[in-house]
Amino acid sequence: MDEKEDNMAKKIKKTAAIVMAAFIGAHIGFGIYDYVYLTKRHTEAYDLQSAPWYTGLLVRLLILVPVILICLAAIVIAAKKEKRA
Repeated sequence: MDEKEDNMAKKIKKTAAIVMAAFIGAHIGFGIYDYVYLTKRHTEAYDLQSAPWYTGLLVRLLILVPVILICLAAIVIAAKKEKRA
């Protein structure tokens, strides 16, 4: 493997790590916002809902898990290509 491919593998690993961190951070942030907004500030709106406050988190988790799995797969593949050198 030449230096160009080695640099590309490193870029892929960094990019995948950034994407994972961004999605996890957004998921945590939305969770905190939903909890504070619905249960603390607007209790009357929370009482009217038939679903618990964390239902939105579970739906967003369905998006988060595949993104994390794809990024982890990209990191593993890039690490294998980097190791072949």
